[in-house]
Amino acid sequence: MRWLLTLPLLALTAWPAAAEQNEAEKLFRGMEEKVRAAKTLQLRFDLSITDALGKKGSVKGALILGDGDKYRSEGEGKLFGEAVKGVDVSDGTERKAAGDPPPLDNAAASPKGVGAYFRAALPREGFFLSSLEMERRNDLPPDRFQLSDFRLADKEKIGERNTQAIQYTMRFKGAGDPLSMKLWLDAESNLPVKLVVMEGKSDWKDLTETYSEFAIDAEVDAKSFELPK
Repeated sequence: MRWLLTLPLLALTAWPAAAEQNEAEKLFRGMEEKVRAAKTLQLRFDLSITDALGKKGSVKGALILGDGDKYRSEGEGKLFGEAVKGVDVSDGTERKAAGDPPPLDNAAASPKGVGAYFRAALPREGFFLSSLEMERRNDLPPDRFQLSDFRLADKEKIGERNTQAIQYTMRFKGAGDPLSMKLWLDAESNLPVKLVVMEGKSDWKDLTETYSEFAIDAEVDAKSFELPK
C-alpha cells in the first residue's frame, strides 16, 4: 500500500511541467490567432539552411500580404548550391513571377485562397516551408499538420527585442519523422522574431529564419502588388 502515498507527490511534481506546457501553447495559439486575423502582414527574413549534403545556403527576402489574395514575395541568395533571385506578385486578380532561374509556373490567374493559406501556415512553419507547400495548398487535408509537446524555453534578447522561446513538435499526417521546432516570440507584441526547424529528412536537415520585421495590420503601399514587367 506504500505506493498510494507516492501518488500525491507524483501529481505535485508533474503539475509544473503541465502548467508550463499549457502556458507555452497559450502563447503560441494567441500569436496564431493574431496572424490569422491580420488584414495585412509584412515580414522581412534572413534564412539559413543546411541541405542533405551539409552545404550551407542563405537567402534574404520579404513577404507582404494585402487584402484577400494580394501578396508580394521576393528573395535573393543561394539555395542547394545555386544562386536564386526572384519575385512573385499577385494583385488579387492576376499573378506574375520573374527571376533567375525563370519560374517554372507563371500562371496568369491569381491563386485563390493564398492569403488565408499564408496566414494559417506562417505561424506554425515559417516562410520557407509554407512557400514550398503553396502550390499544393488545396490538396492538403485540414488536419495534415499536427502540433504537440509545447513547452517554454529560455527568455532571450535578440537584437533589441526581448523574447520568449517556445519549443514544439510538428508532425505531418501520413508522413515520416516529426520536425522539432523552436520559435522565439517578441515579449511585447507576441509575434515571431526567430524560428529554428530541425531534423528535416529530405533535401534539407535544418533551417533558421530570423525576422527583422514581422508586422500585422500596418499600412501597405499599393505599389507592392503591381505585377513585375
